[in-house]
Amino acid sequence: MAQALSDLKVLEYAQGITGPWCGKLLGDYGAEVIKVEDPGIGDKARRMEPFAGDVPHPERSGLFLYLNTNKLGVTLNLKTATGQRLFQELIRQADVLIDNNGVGAMDKLGLGWKTLKKVNPRLIMATITPFGLTGPWKKYKGGNLVNLHASGQGFMTPGQVEDPESHPPLKTAGHQADFMAGLTAAICTLTAVFASRLGNGKGERLDISEHEALAFQWARDIAMYSWDKTIPKRTKAGLAMTSGLVPCKDGFFYLHLRDARHWDTYVKLMGNPAWAKEERFKDDLSRGKNYSELEPLMMEWTMRHSKDEIYHLMQGEKVATMPLFTVPEVVNYRQMEERGFFTAIKHPMAGVAKYPGAPFKMSATPWKIRRPAPTLGQHNQEVLCGRLGCKKENLPKLRATGII
Repeated sequence: MAQALSDLKVLEYAQGITGPWCGKLLGDYGAEVIKVEDPGIGDKARRMEPFAGDVPHPERSGLFLYLNTNKLGVTLNLKTATGQRLFQELIRQADVLIDNNGVGAMDKLGLGWKTLKKVNPRLIMATITPFGLTGPWKKYKGGNLVNLHASGQGFMTPGQVEDPESHPPLKTAGHQADFMAGLTAAICTLTAVFASRLGNGKGERLDISEHEALAFQWARDIAMYSWDKTIPKRTKAGLAMTSGLVPCKDGFFYLHLRDARHWDTYVKLMGNPAWAKEERFKDDLSRGKNYSELEPLMMEWTMRHSKDEIYHLMQGEKVATMPLFTVPEVVNYRQMEERGFFTAIKHPMAGVAKYPGAPFKMSATPWKIRRPAPTLGQHNQEVLCGRLGCKKENLPKLRATGII
């Protein structure tokens, strides 16, 4: 069964998360992605934890293995004339180039947009940088932590704290800024591909700013500030009992009480305790003001029940709630299992592991894992000889001289 992007050819000269995530999203839906890495050292994600078996090794990074499925892997030293020539030959065959090497990096190699669009006039070059290709910050370094806070998201994290004036902002878990930039780049790239194929067939330079990809999510707060100079702020924990995290016997659950009926239902499920009728807890505002007194009283009930029990009790009464899952619970959750979300992938160096699967399902042109992430330079012979006409007997010399 053909995949949605099976006729798309992508060249990826990128490392870390933003560019490889963009390449993976295209490759997992059928695009042929050739990943170009520097000889000897490869993608920096190869040196990022966690490692399979907790053994640091460039072929055992869980992050790299996840981000680079369905890619052919070659090594090329683009600081050499031969490496540049071979790279340009790959460009001639490509529809898309993914680059996240920083403003001006490709120009310094003699492989900038002005050069490459002459090599392949239909090329779409997606360049992902921390702050974009223009503006006073264009040459600033940045990454997940920097852009999370530069976008304003860090200022609002976490949303509820004991003292909003003194509690420092925090970053969100994982690499959310980097993944959002890569997702934005993938959407932008496909838009450009469709525009080219439906239009005049010409190429295009794409300028993707990680900073702006994150700030884009704050459109509502930015609009509010534009209208009446309202500055979004975090709230004091428990200030409003409309929503929040509540401890229970085996973790936490998220409780969302939209109105008085929901509170009354919650009280009924707790067994109608006498304290719920006290003046200090009479309405949402008073419960918020006295939350430090309210929480331990609620915990007398919640700590006797598991989050799954509370979830089903609440859902049965049409009160919005959801258990907070740990990673093992997510991996083994029945909903995920029945939809086949997680996929077991076997890698020659790291072994078999479960990986997140299709972010969305397509009945006629499905998501599919065709190959695991490549080992460093794994497909040099297949690509350089099979695609570019290099002689097999010349590969040892190219390795010895540091070209591949």
